[in-house]
Order: sequence, then structure tokens, then C-alpha cells
Amino acid sequence: MVSDWYNVVARRKLSSWYLSTNNPDGIEPIPDAVVVNGKFSQSLFVTTSNATRIRFRIINAAAFSMFTVSIDGLPLHIIELDQTAVVSCTVSSFSINAAQRVSFYVNLNEFNDTFVPPDLLPIKSVYIRFRADVEMYPVDIRNYIAPYATQYLPYPIFCNPLYLATLSFGS
Repeated sequence: MVSDWYNVVARRKLSSWYLSTNNPDGIEPIPDAVVVNGKFSQSLFVTTSNATRIRFRIINAAAFSMFTVSIDGLPLHIIELDQTAVVSCTVSSFSINAAQRVSFYVNLNEFNDTFVPPDLLPIKSVYIRFRADVEMYPVDIRNYIAPYATQYLPYPIFCNPLYLATLSFGS
């Protein structure tokens, strides 16, 4: 499950700011981070357990954000959209909007290692990439601090639009 993350509770601070006269342009609250399965970037690891074919079900539970999903060196075979089976379609990446669901599988035998420097082969893992579509936000999310923002360590205050998870080969 991919989602946007806000450091503050919506009903307390975000909604009052969004609907106030201090926000004459109607800028929707901008997320502070991207989370996948409740984890921040580079803290999610998926192991293959020696399988060659792995199915992923991606749900965009974000309030605002749209994401592009890809896995380094592997084609994605889309087999289901919003719980409706579709004719398999092979893509290198796909976009998923808020409240959408996409089911796909990867076949590890199709791994393309041409993007890996030869001295690093054989590799043991690749990145699963979730990239927020920065064009949809009314501000530059990489450099924006909301007027209502307060630093809550260890939570981020700047939104990094790229979330990296790790797909590990083997056990």
C-alpha cells in the first residue's frame, strides 16, 4: 500500500488551515513524505524466497498523491486493475492515482542486467521505485515547508518524491 504521509493530524490542523483565510489560493495540504506499507523510504525489503514469479498488489491509499511504480531491470506484467482481471500487459512502469489498485507480477528470469556495471554482477537486489508525480502539486514539494509545519523528529519535513524499496533475490 503506497500513501502520502502528513506529520500532523488532518482534522486538527490541516483542515482548519486549508479552509482558512490564510490560504486564499486554496492550496491543498502538501504531504511530508511517501510511505509504503507504513514504512519510510529505504526501510522496506521484499525477499523472493527463491521464487521466480512474484505477484504484487499495489493500492494507492494516498489522500492527494499520484505515483509511478517501477522495478529496476524487470518488466511488470499487469494482470488486474481495480479488482478486474485484464489481458496481461507488459510495461516498464505504470502510474497509479489515489484510490486505484493495480495487480502485476514479475518474472525474475526476465531480469535485464544491462544497466548494472559488469564489476557489480551478480547482484543480489534491485530497487522497487515509487515516484510521486511532482507536476500535480501546486508547489515544489522538494523545497516547500507548509505554514502549519512543525518538525516532528524522526519524521521528515521535506517531501522526497522518490521512495525506494528493495527487492532481494534469494532468501
